[in-house]
Amino acid sequence: MDGVTHAIDGTRQDQNPVPERGLPIDWELAARTATRLMQPGPEASREEATELVARLRADAAVAEGHVRDVTGLGQGLALLPADVVDRPAWAQAALHGMAALTAEAQLPPVPRVARALTGRTAALQLGGLVAFLGGRVLGQYDPFGGPDQEGRLLLVAPNIHAAQQALDVPADDFGLWVCLHEATHRLQFTAVPWLRDYFAGEIGRFLSLS
Repeated sequence: MDGVTHAIDGTRQDQNPVPERGLPIDWELAARTATRLMQPGPEASREEATELVARLRADAAVAEGHVRDVTGLGQGLALLPADVVDRPAWAQAALHGMAALTAEAQLPPVPRVARALTGRTAALQLGGLVAFLGGRVLGQYDPFGGPDQEGRLLLVAPNIHAAQQALDVPADDFGLWVCLHEATHRLQFTAVPWLRDYFAGEIGRFLSLS
């Protein structure tokens, strides 16, 4: 009888469960899936790769200086570096940013088994999507990235190299153009202190279904 009583009590407790927070996604599985499915980057010599990484890091600082001069934003703020990454590193960063951005989404409670199954299925689908995008994204500003989770500007070196080669445009000009685009996004967040939390809050409310 004690077993039956406990089962009944457990069922009663589940009648008013606390809503779940965060999307039902196994983020670690999504990252492993994206890494496994990621296509290799274009061929480049060690000298080409070293030169590209150094140039992009320098271009990122030059680009943000231009954006500050034009917009008047960010005067007096520290000039932050950019992280030049490969495709798998971008995928890991992108998924980490998605998890942070959606952490406050409040969803209706579901049984634990159903949530686990949904989490794995969604992770495989999301990992495949990120693997696909990983061969195309040139750069990204992640407001939640970096070791302190205060923001991180990412430049995907193999994709920038591949796009520049495909377009047959000057490498110096193309890299700076990419950096100008991404530096603008970063400055939108770093120069407006409240925007990061507001953005996350709006996303959380949009995704909340309860």
